[in-house]
Amino acid sequence: SGLALTVSDLSTATGLSATDINALSVYLSEDGIFSSDDTQLATLSTINLGSSTSFSFYPQVVALNTQRYLIATATIATNSTDGHAFKLGFAAGGLTTSAGNLGAAVSASDSDKLTINVTATQLVFTTQPSDATYLQALTGQPIVEARDAAGNLDTGFTGTVSLSVNPSGVATNNTAIMSSGLATFSGLQVSGGTGLSLVASSGTIAGTSTTFDVAKAEATVVLTNLAPTYDGTAKNGGATTVPADLAVVFSHADPSGNALSAAPTGPGSFNVTGTISDVNYQGSATATIVIAQPNAPAVQLAASATEINPGESVTFTNQSGGFVSGSFLETGDGGNSIDNFSTGVVTYANPGTYTVTLTVTNSGGSDTEWQVPAAQRRRRRRWWFAVRRLWRRYPR
Repeated sequence: SGLALTVSDLSTATGLSATDINALSVYLSEDGIFSSDDTQLATLSTINLGSSTSFSFYPQVVALNTQRYLIATATIATNSTDGHAFKLGFAAGGLTTSAGNLGAAVSASDSDKLTINVTATQLVFTTQPSDATYLQALTGQPIVEARDAAGNLDTGFTGTVSLSVNPSGVATNNTAIMSSGLATFSGLQVSGGTGLSLVASSGTIAGTSTTFDVAKAEATVVLTNLAPTYDGTAKNGGATTVPADLAVVFSHADPSGNALSAAPTGPGSFNVTGTISDVNYQGSATATIVIAQPNAPAVQLAASATEINPGESVTFTNQSGGFVSGSFLETGDGGNSIDNFSTGVVTYANPGTYTVTLTVTNSGGSDTEWQVPAAQRRRRRRWWFAVRRLWRRYPR
């Protein structure tokens, strides 16, 4: 027994090819409804598109006055093309039996077409992103396609595809409109980082690209504050950047190039390097920072009183100007002296005149003051404190 069928494209061609169909099969059915109870008679994997394809199968015994049906099925290939369509025809007498050729013609009609429909379940990067430098478009702009689990393109898929950066980052020009299941990106830029990937999403489906790197862009560093004066605190230096306001990390070394564990306090000359610390930019600059000796401090001593009675106290206050690294107060009574003097109270028990001396120093020099009653200011000043003796007149 045999059966001849014709599989063909539509009158307006959809592009159907033999690769769209894996096989044609013929089944014997009792009710004309295809089901697992039907008997498979023959299968062909080679199909003649547009001309007759003939099946041969073992003759089937059918009782008299019993009606049976032949059902033809097509197995669609996993790499078939979305939107391709076909129609099936049967020529008169196309069924060969022991009783002769049977069957009325079935005209292949476009209205009875079968259309291959691919439903996308994933987004696939058919052109992967490639390495770039920050603020420059990726050298390889991605192309994303909507495909089903078998990899077939869903040409009917529409919508906007958005790209995000994994694990983190910022992308610009990161949207594209799907056309015939395909989205082509242009001008895509990604912030700096290594081992990055793109995640494409549209509606409920998504896909991830291979990894790529975005190198940091070059930035300019200009070092500032390179001539400070010693004041006992660390001198880091300063920096401005182009683009502005980038974070800069400083490192320091002595004139021989030996690294310092902390910023120098000086005085002296030191090497300073400022290096940009930013995810998108890189750059550095090196210069010499010269920490100058400070000017000698200007001594100033204040006293709460200049004349007291025996047993009373005077409060002295160091009001010196400039940078002071050390100070020493001599109270003039032969017994009291105060190192690193800021303020203090001194009690004078005995009558007399006392010279109180304050000396302040730094690495640039020193200054000493002796207090005097008048408000005159000299390089060396004194306070003479008169401690009055209390006399009581008794009757003779």
